Amino acid sequence: MSEERFPEMSPSIQPSNPAEEAASEERAILRLASKLLEQIFKETTHGSSLLEDWDRPSHIVTDEARRRHQMDDLSWLYITHVCRRWRSVALKCPSLWRKMRFGHPDMVQAVIDRSDQETLAIEWDDHDGYFQDKLDADLLFTAMRHVHRVATLSICAPHKQLTSYISLLRHSVSLERLTHLRVASQALLATQPISDTLPYAPALHNFRSDKYILSWLSPVFRSNTLVELRVGIIPRTATNVEQMFTALRNLPTLELLSLNMESIYEDSWPSSDTDLPFSPSIKDLETIRLDQLCVLRFAGTMDDCAGMVDRFTLPSGAYLYLHAYQSFETRTAGPLISDHGIGEALAHHFERQGAVAHFAGVRYLCGEGFRMDVTSQYTDEYSEKGAGSGGPASLMKMMQGGGMGPLVSVMMFNGRNSLASQVTSTGQVVTGLCMALPLLDVTTVVLEIYDFGLGTDWWANMSRCMSALETVIIKDLTASGDGATLDIFLQQLAKGTGEDDPDRTSFFPTLQRLVLESNNIISLEPTYTLLVAQLLQRKKQGKDLQSLKLSEPVTDEQLVELQKYAGEVDAGQTVSK
Repeated sequence: MSEERFPEMSPSIQPSNPAEEAASEERAILRLASKLLEQIFKETTHGSSLLEDWDRPSHIVTDEARRRHQMDDLSWLYITHVCRRWRSVALKCPSLWRKMRFGHPDMVQAVIDRSDQETLAIEWDDHDGYFQDKLDADLLFTAMRHVHRVATLSICAPHKQLTSYISLLRHSVSLERLTHLRVASQALLATQPISDTLPYAPALHNFRSDKYILSWLSPVFRSNTLVELRVGIIPRTATNVEQMFTALRNLPTLELLSLNMESIYEDSWPSSDTDLPFSPSIKDLETIRLDQLCVLRFAGTMDDCAGMVDRFTLPSGAYLYLHAYQSFETRTAGPLISDHGIGEALAHHFERQGAVAHFAGVRYLCGEGFRMDVTSQYTDEYSEKGAGSGGPASLMKMMQGGGMGPLVSVMMFNGRNSLASQVTSTGQVVTGLCMALPLLDVTTVVLEIYDFGLGTDWWANMSRCMSALETVIIKDLTASGDGATLDIFLQQLAKGTGEDDPDRTSFFPTLQRLVLESNNIISLEPTYTLLVAQLLQRKKQGKDLQSLKLSEPVTDEQLVELQKYAGEVDAGQTVSK
C-alpha cells in the first residue's frame, strides 16, 4: 500500500453509504498524528523479552519455544511495510530498534543505526545445536563494539568461546548504562572456571552467572546497585566461601539472592566431600544483614543449608528457599532426627527474623523427597496447586502472587535411597523439622504425604507442635489396611494422645475444619465407619467440627449422618443408592 494524503473532512459532511464510511475510517487511521503512531508502535512492540523473567532458562530447549523465540517480536518489522508513512514514523522512532536480532544477520547494523543513542539489548545464545545454522561470532563482535550503549546483555555460549566474549566486556571503555547482565556457559560440567573477570558496572541491577565458576573478587561484585544476584555455582574452597561472604556484606541493595542452585543437577552430590567449608573465622563473624532482601534461595547438602542459614539475618517478611540434597540415613552424623542440624538452624533463623508462621504445608514429591512450606497466612491456591511446583521461581510466584506471605520452603531431596527406605526416613525428617520450627501459632496445615509409615507418635508430635490448629487439609493418604496412614489419623481424631502424660494435650484440640481429599474414605466401609465413630466421639467431648469437606460423593443417608456431627458438610455431590 502506498502512502497518500487526504484532505480534511468537514464535520458536517457525513458518509452517504457504508462503503464511504469504511473508507473514511481507513483515511482517519492513515491521518493519525506521528506522535500517536509512535505510541501505538511502542505498545505493539514489547521490547526485550529478557526482562520479563530473569529466572527463565539460559536457553530455550523446546522446538516450539525456540521457533517463537526466533520470530521474537517481529511486529517491529511488519509495521515498516504497511505504507511509506508508517515506515517513516517507525524509522524515526529509535526506541523501536533497541534489541539485537541475530537471527536476522542483515539487521544487526541496521538496528545499531536506527536505535540512534537509545540503550541496546543483546541476547546471544550460541548453544550447540540451538540454531539450525551456526551463529556467526562476527555478529556479536559487531554488536559489542557498541557495548557502552548496552543496558541488557545475555551471553550463553560453549565454555571455550565464553572467555573471548567476556574479554569484550573487560576492555569496554564504559558500562555505565548496563543494568542487566547474564553470562552462561554451556559446559557439560558446571565446575569449570573462566580465565577472565567481569568488570564493574556502576548501574547494574541484575546479574546472573550460570554453569561456570567466577571469582568473588571479580569487580562485578562491587556493583553496589545490585538488586538481584544469581550465582549458579559456589566454589567449594574455604577461600572462595570467605570471599563470597565478604562480597555479600557490601551489597546492601539486594532484594533477591540465589546461590548454588545449579548444584541441584550435579551428579556428585552424594559424596561426603560436597559440604561447603565454613571456616571458624566465618562462623565467628556477625550474621549478614541485608535489610532490603525479599528472597534468599540456596541449594546444598543439609550441612551446607544449615551453615548458610546461620550466616544471614533476614527481614521479617523475607522468603527463604532451601534445596537440601543428601541421604537421610547415611549421613556421617546420623539422620536429621538425631542431630537437628538444619532444624536448629531454621529455628534460630525464625528467632532472628521475628516472623510468625500461621500456615504449614508438607508435600511428598514422589521419587524425590518432600517439601515443607511455612507462610504467614494460607490461601486455597496452595492446596489447589499440585505438589510439583515447577521449580523455586514458580513456587515463589505462586505463593507471593496468592498473598500467602511465604517465609520458608525446604525441599528435602533423598534420591539416594530406595522408595521403601525413603518412607521411614522421610517421616523422621518431617518430624524433626516440625518439632524444631516455631509452629505453635500455625492455624492451617496441608499434608500431602502419601504414606511415610506415620504411626500414632507422628500424629501426636504434630498435635503438640501445632497446638493451635483450626484447619487440617489431608490429601491422598492410604486407608483401610495394616498401618494405613489415614486410618491411624482417624483413630486419633477423637481421643487424647498419651493420656498418662498430663503435659500432653488431646489430639488437635482446637480443630474446627477438616478437609479429606482421598478417594478411599466413603468407598471403603471400614474407613467410613471409623470416621463416623470418631466424629461422634469428638462431638461428645464438646469438640465437634464446624465443617467437614470430602472429595468423594456421598449418599443422601450418609450426608444426613455426617451432618449430625459437623455444622457444615461439603461432599461435592450426593448420590442415591
